[in-house]
Amino acid sequence: METQIRPIRAEDLTALVVLAQQTYRAAYGHEMDSAALSWHLETYLSRSRLHEMMQHDVFLLAEQGAQLIGYVQFGATQPTDPPADEVEIRRLYVLPVAQNQGLGSRLMKAALAHPQVQAAGRAVLGVWHTNTAAQRFYARFGFVQIGEQPYLTQAGDIAGVDLLLCRRQIQD
Repeated sequence: METQIRPIRAEDLTALVVLAQQTYRAAYGHEMDSAALSWHLETYLSRSRLHEMMQHDVFLLAEQGAQLIGYVQFGATQPTDPPADEVEIRRLYVLPVAQNQGLGSRLMKAALAHPQVQAAGRAVLGVWHTNTAAQRFYARFGFVQIGEQPYLTQAGDIAGVDLLLCRRQIQD
């Protein structure tokens, strides 16, 4: 069955919430206690939060048949007028059963080809410091580390570090 990459529609919100929470649990659930995981899902991946993000960010969905199996989310780092010359790739996730089939690369290529990203002078993103597979993936697309940022829990404790990556001259 062929997988299609397409923009999100309003009626995709419920399926996106399920996908976003499922892929986050698969990626990080083993590294967090249940309270921290629940807090993160409610704070960043709840229905209301994703609906809010859909108002200003771009979501491209990977759909196979009628099922969402991956997505990429990106948008301006700071909403300014005129727009900043920088875009942030906030999330790129694929269901575990659909990984290692080139879908992440297809999603990244679709994001990098999007007019909003093409118009930016650079793209930035954060990647968990222990996620070496994702770090290698992003390096294949020209992202290099430019810094680090602590990841804070609900209690304000440092739970780890996100590596900050940047890709300049967004022309493929």
